[in-house]
Amino acid sequence: MTPGKVILMRTPCIALSLTLCAGRPAAASSPVLLRPEYSEKPGAAAPRWPLTPSRDLALTLGLSGDDACVDVWMSSDSGRSWSWTGRTPDRFGVVRLSVAEDGFYQFYVVATNAAGPSGDDPAVGSTPHATIEVDATPPTFQLISASWPGADQPLSIRAVLIDEHAMPEVRVFYRDGPDRAWVDGGTAPCADGRLSWRPRGRLGSGRIDLRVVASDWAGNCVFDELSDIRTPQARAAVPAPPGLELAARVEPQRNVPDEPGTSPTSRVAADIVHLRSLAAQFSRQGRHELALARLEDALALRPDDGDLLTAAGEACLQLGRLEAADARFAAALRGAADDAGALRGSARLAAARGRHADARHHLLRLVELAPQDAASWLALGDACFQLGEREAASDAWRRALELGGDQEAAGQARRRLEQFSNR
Repeated sequence: MTPGKVILMRTPCIALSLTLCAGRPAAASSPVLLRPEYSEKPGAAAPRWPLTPSRDLALTLGLSGDDACVDVWMSSDSGRSWSWTGRTPDRFGVVRLSVAEDGFYQFYVVATNAAGPSGDDPAVGSTPHATIEVDATPPTFQLISASWPGADQPLSIRAVLIDEHAMPEVRVFYRDGPDRAWVDGGTAPCADGRLSWRPRGRLGSGRIDLRVVASDWAGNCVFDELSDIRTPQARAAVPAPPGLELAARVEPQRNVPDEPGTSPTSRVAADIVHLRSLAAQFSRQGRHELALARLEDALALRPDDGDLLTAAGEACLQLGRLEAADARFAAALRGAADDAGALRGSARLAAARGRHADARHHLLRLVELAPQDAASWLALGDACFQLGEREAASDAWRRALELGGDQEAAGQARRRLEQFSNR
């Protein structure tokens, strides 16, 4: 959302408007960091207030009537205290000010002409005339891996995107060589650390580089790259050898009864193993609907199985079915409050919903149960960062780095610490 004109008051004598203006982030020095253009799509979490990426504000005020001036007060604590920021010398003027940090800022104005002021100076609890949110911090964005499940499947990308105002889509650029120009590959939805991107055109055989640009509602942009990604190869047709029978002979089979001593319980266990194997296969192929269907079949045989409930919850997360995922994880935790998989899934679900305090609660229990799990410490740091607890976030990321066993988690922790120290 871009700051704009706000009508503050209109009376027979006074019509006062306030325009909140702020500079946009400077364009990137590298011409290959192409800035994405987004439109507000249904379901996107648009901010309620005007949002600006600059901490340098210019308040332009216009007042009808001659011999008038305007006093401006600002609050950064929801009106519990107010500070006078300046007075325009006439009915048209600009009040410029800088704020020290991101956050919400409220403004209160009093217009004065020959008939007197338009109202009293603000006091504790006075209702502001305008509110703006400053967000000058770019998102934290990291690409982790990318792979094609199959030749006819979209590219599956794992990523980390941390920002309260992150846009629901990212823009993908690709090139087929280090000296080639970047090609705009369109947008891709980004949710719960997963991106699914299908190229607009046909890719050549070989490998490509990716550059993904993430943006927030304020207009801050950041990008990350992955190199040397193998493109999917269509399976080549193989001529049939001479004399090969194209139809398999099907021999009639007798229905053989179970061997003596085979119990119904063992048959159920074998069916569940088979269904879980099919679900895992479909999941690796990116066919999450089929994976979930096989897991539901398994749950019909054993409804209280914690591992099956957790796996079904993960499949629901992949499909964006958050309510169904919540039900599966909650059922698993009712059966075993310390189920690590269900705790991990519940934390991911809470983070996807923006409930970072709940995510932190689950992750604190998880690191208590498995203190050597670097990935859990990494996720705990992300939850603390979202809650504004930067020292706790830094401590958790540092712990993930110190453990060192999980090289992927350690690498991500190192990059977060580097980005954190630069802010």
